[in-house]
Amino acid sequence: MTRARPVAADFELFERICSGPSGCGGRIMWAKTNASGRTEWLPVDAVPSDRGNVLAYPAPDNPRLLVCDVLATRGPEARRAAGMRADGWLLFTHHRTSCPRADQWARAPKAMRPRPSAFREPPPPAAEPEPEGLF
Repeated sequence: MTRARPVAADFELFERICSGPSGCGGRIMWAKTNASGRTEWLPVDAVPSDRGNVLAYPAPDNPRLLVCDVLATRGPEARRAAGMRADGWLLFTHHRTSCPRADQWARAPKAMRPRPSAFREPPPPAAEPEPEGLF
């Protein structure tokens, strides 16, 4: 199925403000993605970017739902985003890259998350044996 190329006016319905205790007040859109292997909401900057790698579009079966595909930034697929921008597609960035308070709400990218073993407490040091015969 060929997707119609969205224009800026298509995204006005989805604009919100990054709010809450850790919000920065920036303009964002919430888009559904399954880039991580499970469906989740992704905060996306509401203004298209010349370095963006998030392709957002209204869902074909529900125009009130914004969905997105996250394009690769490394490897052979990285040129796809540049080619789409050159062809006039609007690409966005994950809000984590521009939010000054991202450290308060964003998960680290998967490649940068510590492995579960990093959270384990080291075993307590072995107790030293009592010296014998001093008392």
